[in-house]
Amino acid sequence: MIFFTFLLLLQSAPLTQTPLTLNAIFQKPYLPGNRPENPSLSPDGKFLVFHWDESGSDTARLWIQNIDTGDRRLISASAGSRLVSWRPDGTTFLFLDKGDLWQGFTSGSPSTMITATHGSLSDVVEKPDMSALFLLDDQKLHSIQKDGPLFTSRLVKSDSGESVSLTGFSPAINGMVLQEWKSDSVRVNMVPHWLAPEVKTIPSRRYSHPVFRFLITRSDSSATVRWPSDGWISGYGGPAVVSPSGDFLAFSTITIDQKSRHLVLINLKSMQADTIFIHSDPAWINTFEGFAFSPDGQLLGFTHEMTGWNHLYTYHLKTKQVSTWTKGQWEVDSWLWNPAVKQEMVFTSTQDSPHQRHVYTVRAGSLPNKLTKDDAMRTGLRISNQGGKLVYLKASLTSPGELVVLNLKTGEEQVVTRTVPERLRTVRLTPPETISILNHETKQIFAAHRFLPPGYDRQKQYPAVVFVHGAGYLQNVTNEFGYYWREYLFNQFLASQGYVVLNIDYSGSAGYGRENRVSVFQDMGGPDWSDCVAAAHYLADSLSVDPGRIGIYGGSYGGFLTLMSLFKSPDVFKAGAALRSVANWKLYNRWYTEQRLGPQKYNQAIYEKTSPITYADSLKNHLLLLHGMVDDNVLVQDVIQLMDRLVQKKKPFDVQFYPAENHGFKDPDAWQHQYEAIFRHFERHLKNQFQTTSD
Repeated sequence: MIFFTFLLLLQSAPLTQTPLTLNAIFQKPYLPGNRPENPSLSPDGKFLVFHWDESGSDTARLWIQNIDTGDRRLISASAGSRLVSWRPDGTTFLFLDKGDLWQGFTSGSPSTMITATHGSLSDVVEKPDMSALFLLDDQKLHSIQKDGPLFTSRLVKSDSGESVSLTGFSPAINGMVLQEWKSDSVRVNMVPHWLAPEVKTIPSRRYSHPVFRFLITRSDSSATVRWPSDGWISGYGGPAVVSPSGDFLAFSTITIDQKSRHLVLINLKSMQADTIFIHSDPAWINTFEGFAFSPDGQLLGFTHEMTGWNHLYTYHLKTKQVSTWTKGQWEVDSWLWNPAVKQEMVFTSTQDSPHQRHVYTVRAGSLPNKLTKDDAMRTGLRISNQGGKLVYLKASLTSPGELVVLNLKTGEEQVVTRTVPERLRTVRLTPPETISILNHETKQIFAAHRFLPPGYDRQKQYPAVVFVHGAGYLQNVTNEFGYYWREYLFNQFLASQGYVVLNIDYSGSAGYGRENRVSVFQDMGGPDWSDCVAAAHYLADSLSVDPGRIGIYGGSYGGFLTLMSLFKSPDVFKAGAALRSVANWKLYNRWYTEQRLGPQKYNQAIYEKTSPITYADSLKNHLLLLHGMVDDNVLVQDVIQLMDRLVQKKKPFDVQFYPAENHGFKDPDAWQHQYEAIFRHFERHLKNQFQTTSD
């Protein structure tokens, strides 16, 4: 009893917290650990399969966990292993491991190999009655009959090098549907690899103007039917969906100019196609609009933002009527059908706040029913095949996130995983405050996280830093560590070193509706740059920040905005660090730039107006450029051309290259080296301190 009491006291004793260091942020094992991903519930909701890199090896391994007992077991240690499907009774499941198909058991029995293809399987689809499996092996279609041998049914790859994926099996025609893609336009950039004895170049292909088509293979015929029969569909097409009965195939295509989205139904018996919905946007179509058939096959659910906000709609396959399921000045984030309740959807949204995600259910003609209570971010929804239980990642500003199972009847949440390490509790972290800032120039309000130094005193003047996220269309001011968890911790570190820090969702960020999304159309570096300036003014006017000691940093699109901020508002920011930054939009991926700027051929002036290199001669203060030399997304060519322009304009700057790093850094030492350089840059130019350490 005495020993048991001592253990309880030991477990409940508060941890001694230590200051956050750059070494703790960037070196392995990572301070917040690694998040579990791709969860899948067994049909009965008793077991959970998910990916998790528990050791920090950069390989997410496949695990199974008993939800009630918490017992966890490794299924596969291989990179790329993934669950294929569950058996209806929930006792066995199929998964891919090293390119072959295996059967696993919830009982703990050893997994058994089903195929031996030397690791070349890329896709698997099962017939609804589970009498056969269809496998894509080196773009050849195979099938496995239940308790039967493996045999080749037919070759589906053509001679022109297209990629092929399995869409689904159609019981109505007793055949498989496949989807085939290629691109009408390919630009090849050569990326040098600098660390070899002899420098070699690796081609980096940039595809644009894609086309796709469907292949239908019937079990009673050796022929492969192509749709359309006379060519290809021009446009950006995502994965298609086969209806539960197999009568229909639904797909969506976005036109090459990315201004219209067509939702199409193909009758697989007659091969007749009907366009059931068209949504156009004079700027560009939001590509994050999904669709799915209801479990009874009567409805096709989809989302679009025709009202200015992304909402749920359905198309009735018999009446051909489109019905509105949600509406309001908020956005549906993710959604799916509930197989346990007739024609009911489950979704997360920004209805309560753009910075949280709650779970709701909704039926046609009814108001959404909110199931969750506490404020948090909930992402990656997955539902059990029998319905009733939902699993997702739940995170907050104090917890990076765990997998949680929600009972859809009671609304009770059960934390399933325990992947956040105890070491996170040993460092001193202060959750930022979420605030709103008015841009007096544009009259628009944008959101920000505000980090204050310990013992913040309004009577003092502080240095400050603004962080701008990447991607452009991404939301970073949410109630979570988020995608940029390293930057979240670095912002915490800066605050601990005496800086006031803002993390902003500038114009064009996700989560705030269509008008905000397209506000940067043909004007990137316009309203979003203006928000960076407004953030600096807010710091000086409202937070006792010295207006002569404000810095800014960000990567990718955030690096682009850092450059624009130093070039277009040279008296506002004293120092900036631009990571992997776009300097010239003429060099970037066409699918991205044509969305936002239009075709380069007809919009040369717009490309010049929105590219930082145009304004390089306005640099007045202190710029640090950082770039990976094997970056195949934003090529190092961008920063090299900018450097040349700055040299020609006799503008001083600092630069650091990373010879082995791509757009997303991998090496912890490179990560730390990069952020030590950024910290030194701010210390030198915002505090006038020349010697710093990361310890």
